[in-house]
Amino acid sequence: MIFQQILNEESGCLSYLIGCSEAGRALVVDPGRDRVPEYLRLAAKKGLTISHILETHTHADHISGNRDLAEAVRAPILVHRAAGVAFAHEDLSDGDEIRIGTVRFKVAHTPGHTPDSISLLVTDLSRGEAPWFVLTGDLLFVGSVGRPDLGGATAAEDIFESLRRVLRPLDDLVEVYPAHGAGSSCGKAMSAKAGSTIGFERRFNPAFRYDDKRAFVEFIMAGIPPKPAAFDRIVAKNKGLVALAAAKPRPYSAREAREAIAQGAFVLDLREVADFGEAHVPGALNVWIDGPQFAERVAGMAPAGAPMLLMGAPSDVERAVTTLSRVGVDDIVGFLQWGMVEW
Repeated sequence: MIFQQILNEESGCLSYLIGCSEAGRALVVDPGRDRVPEYLRLAAKKGLTISHILETHTHADHISGNRDLAEAVRAPILVHRAAGVAFAHEDLSDGDEIRIGTVRFKVAHTPGHTPDSISLLVTDLSRGEAPWFVLTGDLLFVGSVGRPDLGGATAAEDIFESLRRVLRPLDDLVEVYPAHGAGSSCGKAMSAKAGSTIGFERRFNPAFRYDDKRAFVEFIMAGIPPKPAAFDRIVAKNKGLVALAAAKPRPYSAREAREAIAQGAFVLDLREVADFGEAHVPGALNVWIDGPQFAERVAGMAPAGAPMLLMGAPSDVERAVTTLSRVGVDDIVGFLQWGMVEW
């Protein structure tokens, strides 16, 4: 078995490339839109062809790269049948199995965070029949569980049942690999560790301490942070209900930028706050591109649907376009070619 975890430190998103060296094929789990070239390079480096693309659930914090990756490698996208997506895919159900050489992936439907959430029990059959690790999606994190945004208390009850039915019976030595870690808005009090074991979570994760469903629900529902403003828009794009677009910004002169602003555009200033404070376009939104959770903060604060102009160094403009595509911010029409000097 070949196992590779890919971490996006800024957002806390975790994706996986898992394959069989003998078969020369691999499955990519929960791909990010901004990481597709990385998956292709990684697979090629390890002598693998990506033959399957799988989503553990419909993501609300970032745009999936499943369709871009599927187009690049001509592989099917696998989602649970409850996902309700509007693009070409293959449905998964509880108990289904996927085989890639000596690697077996068993699907367990684990609703709660979302109705279509699944976990994957992964076994290296060359070593034995017992599962080696479980990909838990957003059901179980290291030190926490997924937030039940979509269904409230009912969804929290589903999380309780999914944990009890699928994860609690597993051996303590089974490794745990979630879809998110610290920095993500999909849970609370999440650890910065990128992996764990069932035994560790059984001992230290507060969610494992409750045998009473009502007490568990009260614990989960207490102190849930506000749902980020971009969640619903990102879900719609990930379901294929809203078309994805690729931003292609062009250079704007200061005069063109002023005219665009008068017609409803706004400026996103990527510079450090000290530079912004010295001089900036009136009304500009300042989010430093090297600040924590840059893309998520922009997605939550930018006026929805308004054309965006970027202010910053050319290299930062390029980075911003790529990074913002991950959270579905694609209304970037241009950048101020000569910055504050011309303004």
